[in-house]
Amino acid sequence: MNDYPPEYDQETPDNSIVEAAFADYAGPGEMYRAIYKYTACGPSVGFCIRYFEVLPPDGFDDYPHEVERERWMYCDELYRLGSWADMANRGELIVAVSVSSIVEGVDTTTDIHEVSCDAEYLLPRATPDEGDNLHETLSRLFYRALELVEAEADEIWQATHGCETCAKHWASLGITEGMYGLMEGCDGATHIWKDCPDCEGAGVAI
Repeated sequence: MNDYPPEYDQETPDNSIVEAAFADYAGPGEMYRAIYKYTACGPSVGFCIRYFEVLPPDGFDDYPHEVERERWMYCDELYRLGSWADMANRGELIVAVSVSSIVEGVDTTTDIHEVSCDAEYLLPRATPDEGDNLHETLSRLFYRALELVEAEADEIWQATHGCETCAKHWASLGITEGMYGLMEGCDGATHIWKDCPDCEGAGVAI
């Protein structure tokens, strides 16, 4: 017997937790676009989908048969899923959501933060205030993951997007190499000097 509410019984799983957690959006694609637009680091959002594929008869089966599949879909791909209702009609189950970011101008990616949508994963992570409202738990965990990605992306930006004046400042202190290599300015390796008069401590696009 499961110790979470009957509507979250995983013997007949559905996307009700996900739909309630992200009720402001009509579906995965709209959710991704809004998060990308309103988050400074331009994050990548992913959904892991479980579905059944019908295979034709082969040498082992005389009749068409179903095989369970899982696949991750990201960013603009998510529009192909349509709305939450479209997914339900096709019998597609959302297994997990993820968020990460590739920092502009450098080939450096934040950690990929995944959050399972399974009730058995969410229940022990629920706060007392959330209780059995597991959609609130999922929402909190996802947006916390988004905050972590924002912080990681900013840390990478700070370590890579310094201008030439930033590089000269560090050289004057005897520091010529950063986390990502030799610092020469505007090179994807120069740490930003927060008091830089040229880039004003914001760094430069590479």
